Order: sequence, then structure tokens, then C-alpha cells
Amino acid sequence: MEVPALELAEFSIGEDLSICNNAVILLEGPEGLEYIWSDGTTTQDLILHAGDYEIGENEISLEVITADGCVSEDTLMLTVLQCVGLNELNDESVIIYPNPANDVVRIQSPELIQSFMIYAMDGRMVHNQKVNAHSLSLNLAANKLDAGIYHCVLNTGEKMIHRDIVVTN
Repeated sequence: MEVPALELAEFSIGEDLSICNNAVILLEGPEGLEYIWSDGTTTQDLILHAGDYEIGENEISLEVITADGCVSEDTLMLTVLQCVGLNELNDESVIIYPNPANDVVRIQSPELIQSFMIYAMDGRMVHNQKVNAHSLSLNLAANKLDAGIYHCVLNTGEKMIHRDIVVTN
């Protein structure tokens, strides 16, 4: 009797990334599996508070187990940066427009934007996007952003740029 080979779950928790020591990001595992993150968390998603990690390189991994018992793992390298300089808080070379905005926000940077995050005023991350480009457009309605003030963080790998945007409906 021949036993069929079990197929491993293939997935990625993302590319290596660099974030400021005060950032909070969301890493997402694939749906419908059992999960074990490197910190012992067993939920599909991991809310990662950079301040909980050492400045420098940190390995983050996720092991997933399928219903039939197959195990697969992915790892990314998280580089936590010490971000305290004024240049990292408000880099005038980055353009975010229009501001206020009601449907689409456009962002342009002379430096390569690795990732872009938006936080509500209560501290919740409401958007997290890998970019790897000098510009991006964000559809506010598709991201279900209600009217209000939001804090944006752009990661260029070298620095974190912080800006506020106003969303109107």
C-alpha cells in the first residue's frame, strides 16, 4: 500500500525589515493553521512592539502546523534602530499630498521607501505596507480610514520619517 506524501504549507511572514525602537508592527501568518511564533505566541498574527527587542538584529520566526501535522517555518531578520534625531521625525524631502485628503494620499520620497505604516491617534496600527519604491498611492476608502488625524511612519532603512495626515470624508 502506497502512502501519499503530505504537502508542507508554503508561506512567508515577509522580507527582512528595519524599524524604530518605538514602532509597533503587525506580522501575519497564513490562515487556517496552528501557529508558534518565536516569542511563544500561538495566534495567526503577531503584534510586534520593537521596544521589546534589542537594538540591532533580531530573528523572528513562525512555525505553522497543518491539519494533517505537516510543519513549515519562515524567518525574517528584524533590525531595531535607535530613532531619536530630529531628522528622523520630520524629513522635509518627503512629500505627502493632498493633506487633508478624502480619497487617495500620495507619498513621494527621494529615498527608497521600504515600508509605510499608519497609526490611529489611539495608537492602533491601521495600515502596514511593504513598498520598496520612491512613491506610493494609498486608497483611503479601501483601507476603511474614518475621518480623523493619523500618524504616518515611512521606513527608508536608514531612518524613520514621521508625518501626520488629516482624513476627511
